[in-house]
Amino acid sequence: MTPADRRLTPRRKPRQVRAELTRERILTAAAHVFAEYGYAAGTTNRIAERARMSIGSL
Repeated sequence: MTPADRRLTPRRKPRQVRAELTRERILTAAAHVFAEYGYAAGTTNRIAERARMSIGSL
């Protein structure tokens, strides 16, 4: 496995359905934020807001 592959592989896989749904909400929100604002302006605050969760939960 190359270093680039290792960076793209999650360290842990969610075990609970709820955790998987949360992960999907975050990834979907991030994709929308990056598409709308660009990568450089895609802040964690914007992603948390779009995912409708607190920044601490993110």
